[in-house]
Amino acid sequence: MKKMFSLIVVSCMLLSGCLQSNNDLELYGTEYKNPPDAPDFTLLNQHGESVTLSDYSDKVAKRKKAKCILKVQ
Repeated sequence: MKKMFSLIVVSCMLLSGCLQSNNDLELYGTEYKNPPDAPDFTLLNQHGESVTLSDYSDKVAKRKKAKCILKVQ
């Protein structure tokens, strides 16, 4: 009985956030409409080779494990 009550309480708490919608959200922070270009820089990779940001200009970089895609412009 105690487990069932706990399950109902947790379900109500989780679902209550999904049921209400507020389209009048305010953004607190900085929104960059036209972000500045990143300065070109060079770093060493794990093999000791120099890698420059401009080497990846107009290419899409993808990490296999993180499932994120980054496009460098």
